[in-house]
Amino acid sequence: MQKSVLYVAIGVLMNGTSRIFACHNAPGAENLDDWKKVMRSWIERGLRRVLIIVQDDFSGLEKVNSAFFPKADIQLCIVHMQRNARKYLTKPENAEFQERVKEIKNCRSTADARIRWEERCDTFEEKAPHFIERLRKHRDRYLAFLDDPAAISCCPPRTREKP
Repeated sequence: MQKSVLYVAIGVLMNGTSRIFACHNAPGAENLDDWKKVMRSWIERGLRRVLIIVQDDFSGLEKVNSAFFPKADIQLCIVHMQRNARKYLTKPENAEFQERVKEIKNCRSTADARIRWEERCDTFEEKAPHFIERLRKHRDRYLAFLDDPAAISCCPPRTREKP
């Protein structure tokens, strides 16, 4: 069996509806050259204004996304973060970690979400120092959803503070 990768792009419109607008299969493993081809094909098909890109933490992908869509915010995937927590934490610790992620997503203000993010990192820092260091380093990318318009946000409406 030959290894292959599937590149999928799901678009969320301003009215909150979503649709799969691209799905590309390629032999081998995920790589930046294929990501460039995929994004170039989106542009060739007419994609222009991208508000936010949700991606995994694949090395170099953020630079590629920024080159093709310089005005888009980059959001690191919360689901990938939650899955990764399972690798570093015991089952009870992971359950608490997941509850704290829900609390962050339900915060009514970005300031409160950032405070809770740091509290969560403090709680688990001793148990998984390298994982938490990475979360702290990429905090703004994981919390980019805090600035999403309410119509496309995965979370309840919140008070938006000015930076």
